[in-house]
Amino acid sequence: MNKRICLLVIVLLFFVMSCGYKGGAEDGTFKEGRDNRILQVIPEKPVRIELRRNSKGAYSWSIRGEKADKIISADRKLRAYVKELNK
Repeated sequence: MNKRICLLVIVLLFFVMSCGYKGGAEDGTFKEGRDNRILQVIPEKPVRIELRRNSKGAYSWSIRGEKADKIISADRKLRAYVKELNK
């Protein structure tokens, strides 16, 4: 009888502790709205890079994306990387 009561108390304790868990709030995947509902945050679309190499060994690329600063940053990184390859 004592073992059953202990087991019941432990199960209830875990249940109560799990009710207070806030899922994805810490990692930024969810945010709380004004009316205290949980709304899903829309992730940013990644920058798309199409890299090409011609028969002479020279590289060229086309970059697509939504944010201009991310596109410019990706272009700078690619230029620096290709410059290192050509040394």
